[in-house]
Amino acid sequence: MIFQGLARRKLRTILVVTSIMISTTLLVSMMSISDGMYSMYQEEVRERKNDLVITGPETTYQAAISGGHEMAENISDVEGVHRSTPFLMEPATIRIPDGTRSGSVLSLGVIPKEAKYFLSREMTLTLQGISLNFYEEDNWFRIDDDPRYDDGFEGKWGGEVMLDAALAQKWKLGTGDRIEAMDERTSEYRVFFVSGVFGSDLSGGGILGEIISGLVIFHLADLQCLTLHDIGGNGTVLDEVSGVLVASDLGSDVSISQLARTLQSRYPFYHVYTKEDLLREFKQNIDFTRVYYLAIGSVSLVIGLLFVMSVILISLHERTRELATLRAIGISRKTLFTMVMGESMIVIIIGSLLGFIPGYFASMWANDYIQASVGLQWDFTVFSSKLLIDTFTWVLGAGLMISMVPAIRVSRINITSGIKGGG
Repeated sequence: MIFQGLARRKLRTILVVTSIMISTTLLVSMMSISDGMYSMYQEEVRERKNDLVITGPETTYQAAISGGHEMAENISDVEGVHRSTPFLMEPATIRIPDGTRSGSVLSLGVIPKEAKYFLSREMTLTLQGISLNFYEEDNWFRIDDDPRYDDGFEGKWGGEVMLDAALAQKWKLGTGDRIEAMDERTSEYRVFFVSGVFGSDLSGGGILGEIISGLVIFHLADLQCLTLHDIGGNGTVLDEVSGVLVASDLGSDVSISQLARTLQSRYPFYHVYTKEDLLREFKQNIDFTRVYYLAIGSVSLVIGLLFVMSVILISLHERTRELATLRAIGISRKTLFTMVMGESMIVIIIGSLLGFIPGYFASMWANDYIQASVGLQWDFTVFSSKLLIDTFTWVLGAGLMISMVPAIRVSRINITSGIKGGG
C-alpha cells in the first residue's frame, strides 16, 4: 500500500526525492569542509617530529620570545629533552638584483643544523600548518650554524636563503642565483645567494598570493637582523624569536605532558603546547566552524523536508475519502500512521542516499575552489564513511520529526466527515 501511494503520483514523488537529494548534497559538501580541515590538521600534527612547541603569550607565532638562542640551549639541558631549536616567522621584503621583481614574502628563520633534525623521513618540516618539503638531503643550506649570532649579532652573515618552488618558478630563480632582502633598520638591500629550492603548500595564488609572494628561509640571525629582532634601540641584545621546537626522548604521552608542565613552570610567561594541546585547541575552534556549516546545510535540509511535508499533506487531503473509508472498514489508526510515515521516510531515505553521489563531486569542487581562493595546497575537504553515516543519521532524524506531522494528522481522521467531504 505504501509503494502504491508513491507510484500513484510519480512526478510528485520525483520532485520530493529531488528536493531531499539537493538538500543532502549541500549538507554533505558543507560538513566535508569542517571534517576535512580537522583531519588535515590532525594528520599534520601527528607527523611532526617535535613533541612540544613553545610560543609567546599570544597563540600566533609572533616574535615574542626574547633570548631565543640561549633559551633553546637551556631547554636542551632539561632531562627528557633530546633537542630544541628556535625559529622566527616574519614577513620580509625581497627583490631580484635588477629590481624588476619585488614583494613581501613570508620568511622563516632557522638554525640549519638544528632544524634539519626536525625534518621527517620524507624531508618535511611543518610550521604553522605549512609543510615544507626539501626533496633531497643535499637540498639544504651550505652553512650549518648561525654565524651572524656570534658576538651579539656582530658575526658574519650566513648570506644564503632557500626559496619555495612557487616563488622560484614565478621569479625564474634557482640554486646559485642571487636575491636581495631589505634591512628594515637602514632600508638598504643586502645580497643573498639561493642555496636550494623546496616545495610547500603555498601555491602562489588566491588570497595568500595577493598578500605574500612566496616563502623564503633564512639563517635565523640573518632574518632577526633584517626584521629588527636582533638588537634593541639601546644596544641590548633582544634575540627575539617566534617559538622553540622541542623534541623529547620520552616515549609516552604522559611523560611528555609532565615535561611540558616542567617547562611551563620554568617559563611561566610563555605557552608550552604538546601535540594533544594543539589538537584540542584546534578542535575547539573547528567546532564553531562545524556548527556554522551544519547550520547552513540544515537550512537547506529543513526547507527540503518542509517541502516533503507539504506535498504529503496535499496528497493526504486529496485522499481523505480513501483514508476515511479504510478506517471505516476496520483499518486501525496505527496502520494509517505507519503507512504515511513509511511513504515519507522512503522518499527521504532514497533522496538522501542519492544525494551522496553529487555530494561527493560537490565536496571535491569545494576543495579545489578553496585551494584556488586561499592559495594553499591543502586538502580542505574529506569524504569518509563517518561523514556519510553522520549525515544520513542527521537527515533521518530530521525526517522522522517532520514526517510525524502528516502521520499524526491522518491517524486522527474523522470517518464520517472524511467520507462525506473527502477529495
